[in-house]
Amino acid sequence: MLRRWPNKYIGIEYQDKGRGPKYDCLGLVRAILMNEFNIAIPSFAETYQTADEYRQLWVREELNLLCGDAGGFDKVELPEEGDVILFKTGKFVNHCGVMYDHEQFVHIQRGKHACLGRIDDLEWKNKIEGYYRHHSRR
Repeated sequence: MLRRWPNKYIGIEYQDKGRGPKYDCLGLVRAILMNEFNIAIPSFAETYQTADEYRQLWVREELNLLCGDAGGFDKVELPEEGDVILFKTGKFVNHCGVMYDHEQFVHIQRGKHACLGRIDDLEWKNKIEGYYRHHSRR
């Protein structure tokens, strides 16, 4: 039976570099991983000035740190609750969320509030870069 943790996050407001109580996508992922799964990841908020700059830095820094050999996350084929989902919109991976179950994820975008998305939704299904599971959840 799935826990109802997404209800705590649905409706939260977006803020560039937000690390609480308003969030950007990585800030929300960071909060969910810590609060619901006891997984700490770096803030990275100090490494960029704006959301546009953040999107350009994502591949070079955050993705490599989180999903590289030392990052603690491994790419998996089938998503489960608590996995991080990464999206590529354009040339770069620049959006993320946390899987609620094998079809839905919690995320937040500029100009919108945090919500549940579906991996089979037309907006997302062709933009999924992959699913990543933390070593502590294997």
